[in-house]
Amino acid sequence: MDYEPSEVVFATTSSPTASGIVFRYGQRSIKVPAPRRRGRPLGSRKGKTTGASVDGHKQKDHERYEFVNLGSNSTDIDRDTRKSIRKRVMLNHTYINHKRKGTSIEDKTERTASTRVPSSEVIVPQPGRVDPFNTLSIEIEPYMHDLLSLYITTIWETLYSIEKRCGCNPMTNYWLPLAFNDPALLHSLIGCAASFVMIANRSHGYPFFVRHLNEAIAIVNQRMADSAGSVSDETLVVIASIAMMKQMLGFHDEWNVHMQGLKSLVDSRGGLDSLNDKPLIQGKIYRADLCGCVAATQRPYFGARYQGIGESGPQTDHLNNGFRELDRLLNLDSLLKEAICSLQNATQTLFTINSKDHQAKAAQVRFWITSTQYRLLSTRYRDSSIPHLQALEICRLALLLFTVTICNEFPRGETTSDMLVAQLRRLLDNDAACRWLTPEFSLWALFLLALPVTVSSSKGWCLASISAAISRMCIRREEQFTQLLATFLHDPESHAMSCQVIWSEVTS
Repeated sequence: MDYEPSEVVFATTSSPTASGIVFRYGQRSIKVPAPRRRGRPLGSRKGKTTGASVDGHKQKDHERYEFVNLGSNSTDIDRDTRKSIRKRVMLNHTYINHKRKGTSIEDKTERTASTRVPSSEVIVPQPGRVDPFNTLSIEIEPYMHDLLSLYITTIWETLYSIEKRCGCNPMTNYWLPLAFNDPALLHSLIGCAASFVMIANRSHGYPFFVRHLNEAIAIVNQRMADSAGSVSDETLVVIASIAMMKQMLGFHDEWNVHMQGLKSLVDSRGGLDSLNDKPLIQGKIYRADLCGCVAATQRPYFGARYQGIGESGPQTDHLNNGFRELDRLLNLDSLLKEAICSLQNATQTLFTINSKDHQAKAAQVRFWITSTQYRLLSTRYRDSSIPHLQALEICRLALLLFTVTICNEFPRGETTSDMLVAQLRRLLDNDAACRWLTPEFSLWALFLLALPVTVSSSKGWCLASISAAISRMCIRREEQFTQLLATFLHDPESHAMSCQVIWSEVTS
């Protein structure tokens, strides 16, 4: 029997008995033509967009998207120039990629064998690139982009706790654009972000931190070796940033080394007066100086400019109720009174900052706190064994500790004031010195010692001392406790939650 495929076709007009026609496919199936394509014939120009409409569309894109000028000098770039820039950048980018791909496997093997491979704990892998046109000062990788993004969205709120209240972000407004043109500064910013990650999670961030810290230091050292004149502003900022990171991680001796070098470089440029037109760079140097000096209560490197607090023009010169009672008993000197008035002005002004229109107020608060810290660090009473002078030293240290709590600008859970806390605790243990203090002031000082930003191994002692004090003073409710603290120096935004936590721990 023949099993070849076949097809039988009957005519529609034939009778039921008529036979059909059989088509056999002995070789292959019949090709059926595809349906006819619909539309205009090939080559037709009808319906195409005219040149005018294309130009109009391009004009809309030109209005929507603009070039980002990362240079220090702003220039106007017209559309033809933009087109030329895109063309040349893409040609150069394509050429570089072809050149990289053209490297032979043998050359790569020889180069890898002859090069010492760093430890995986120090150098992290490079999975890709974020800056394909090589516009930045270093080759940016995806993890660097993530760290910078974390810096400008989250970390800056910790580093600029005062400016945060008025919505001013110096990272996006000043530091990041400056770092895009300076590789050492960009490495230091990435390293700072990595240090925050490292503190939050000890198993992450360390390789990134070490890599970028070493890169920044190497670039600065090379600049110092090549430079015959004064160093740049960016180099000063890098050294100040590295010093702050060292102090934040607890390396106070290394902080001292970096600050000595920074002081020499600033003096070679004519002192801080040469930076009067650059307040943010001045402020960075001051903060690097104070972060270590306040923690160790040592004399600052750049304190000569803040010898007189009264020159800042405080808004009020009278003491709060708690300090007035203390003054009657202890007879506070002019230095402590001026410091208290400046801090009162700072806390009152901080309470009124609630919008972006208050950037001038935030700058004034920063000045009051900075000048007060320098003034308090310029004098000390602790070398005396006289109880009255020891009581004055307790006041000085308590005011310094308050400045740390009101602008806590270190990672959560980290304390850099262990030496300051230890000195204050030792003096508060001295009964002869505490007889010169009011019970309310002693309780306020103990509260500062127990705050999370300053807490250390002495937390148990602080809570026990607070519990004994409120028992002697018959304080039964949390509202009484908060009102008593407010008679001295108290910032609701910084201290309100801590009051609740400490009260619950003491009364539980």
